[in-house]
Amino acid sequence: MIRTVIKLYGVVQTVGLRAQIKNIADRLGIYGSVENLPDGSVKIVCEAERTKINEMMRLIRSIPVPVDIKDMKIKEESQVKGMKDFVLKIGDVTQEMLSAMTTGIKLLGGATVTLNEIKGCQERANLSLDRIEKGQEHGNSMLKSIDNKLDMLLENDAHISEVLKGSA
Repeated sequence: MIRTVIKLYGVVQTVGLRAQIKNIADRLGIYGSVENLPDGSVKIVCEAERTKINEMMRLIRSIPVPVDIKDMKIKEESQVKGMKDFVLKIGDVTQEMLSAMTTGIKLLGGATVTLNEIKGCQERANLSLDRIEKGQEHGNSMLKSIDNKLDMLLENDAHISEVLKGSA
């Protein structure tokens, strides 16, 4: 078992990152803590087997937008303290609530943008379908016209054959 201190830099505060890190740590059976630091970074202190910590770091790096980790500093420490849980450390409750609301608003804003993009795609798809349907109608009309002309040619051929048989 090793003790590791990880500092994350980038867009790592007010984006729900600490809760996601706690979920990852709990799933992997890693003990420690995660907290926001005054410099805008996030600090993780954890104790576990090296493979579990490596897996946690891999999962943290894969957390999607709005999280944007620009840098991750990792320091292994020799002294394991025997932590028994993974704690999400919170600061001032008012500040934390404002942060949570800000995160929610950002995520809802992103969802609205995504919904508008989907609506735009649907509108373009509907226009494409209309063009395809009109193309099919035109194609069907052309096929009918060709079919009618072929019928007329066949009737003409049959009539000419009858005329030629009658004159022979």
